[in-house]
Parts: sequence; C-alpha cells; structure tokens
Amino acid sequence: MILIALGILIGYGWNYYNQLQSGKLQSVLPARVDETTARALHRHTVAIISGHHGFDTGALCNDGLTEMEVNWEVSRRVVQLLKGTGTRTLLLDEYDKRLDGLRADVLISIHADSCVNLSGFKVARWQQSPFPARDDRLVQCLATRYAARTGLSFDKDTVTEDMTLYHAFRKVDPHTAAAIIEIGYLGGDRILLTQKPQIVATGIVEGIACYFERPTPTAPPPK
Repeated sequence: MILIALGILIGYGWNYYNQLQSGKLQSVLPARVDETTARALHRHTVAIISGHHGFDTGALCNDGLTEMEVNWEVSRRVVQLLKGTGTRTLLLDEYDKRLDGLRADVLISIHADSCVNLSGFKVARWQQSPFPARDDRLVQCLATRYAARTGLSFDKDTVTEDMTLYHAFRKVDPHTAAAIIEIGYLGGDRILLTQKPQIVATGIVEGIACYFERPTPTAPPPK
C-alpha cells in the first residue's frame, strides 16, 4: 500500500511539473481581495470588456495560444473578485451591444500584447475624453497598482492609437470613466499571463479600487 501511495504521489508530482513547464497550469489563489480594497469597491458598478471575445482571436502565437483566451481567463477572474466585494458587474464581449450608451462607474477593457519576446504593460484612456482629469486618474491608479501587484513595468512609450481611439470609448455614456489595459506580452510575459491569471486580475481590481478611494492619488505612474 505504501508503494502504491508513493507511486500516485510521484505521478501527480510529475504531471504537475509537466504542466508547469508547458505553461498550461494556472495559479490557484483565494478569490478575494483585502478589506480596504473591498470597501472601496462595494456598491459601485464596473463593466469589463474581455478583449476580442465574441469577435476574433486577437494576437495568435505560433503554438496556438490566443490573446482572446488569455483575456477571457483574466476578465472572468476580475469579475469574480469584484462580485465578491458586492460590486455590480457586467462582463462584455468586444463589440457587445450593451456598450451603446452604457452607464457605469468604471469601464475597463482587458487586452494582451503580441507574442514577441518583450515585457511590460500599458494603460490608456480616450484621447477625446470629455473628462480627461477623471480618466487620467483612472489610468494612473491602474498603472500604479498593476505594476505593484505584477512586477511589470509600465511601457507608456508603446501606447498606440488603437488604445487612445479604442472603439468602446465612443459608445459608452460620457459619464462612464473608461480605460484600456494591455496586461503584458504573450511572449515575454507568458508565465505571468497563463500561469498566474489571478495575480493579473488582482492587480486590475486593486487599480479600480484605487480610483474609488479618497483622497485622489497624486503619485505619478511607474516608469
């Protein structure tokens, strides 16, 4: 019996190792946030767009990994964390019809960057925002808290018009604070994005909570 049990444990350990090396194992962390974050989020309304979901694959890596599946895994975990705080949530597709005139406290669109061997993330708001100071504060909070939670660098020099002119910004009610985040590269940040999506999701949720906190944060985004 001892030998049988030992064999099972060895087999389980070997399977775990193989999954870890393949990048297919996702971290299992408690589906909750700390009390301060929860208090800041409670009773707000947050909408999450899972980038490319319901539309296309987004970036496609040589081994078949797609941006869409990474975005979806992170997005559903963000929603799970938010719901655990009593936050009202909407999980939306890329071109969801509910975006038209959407009124929420915050809208975040979650995307990942390409399969190249680079590392870093970026956050942006609509360049034509009618409330730029408000949306700058959201971007600042997301950038600061996400960097602190994930250890990734904020790569502001690679923000493109695909982000600053993102289609959803034009569709939602102007009183909805909105931002888009590219959570990392499918190449250089793959381990984080595929094995530790709960850490990625927690960083986003903490950024949203920061936006709702008072006083208004004044620290600049990480460089």
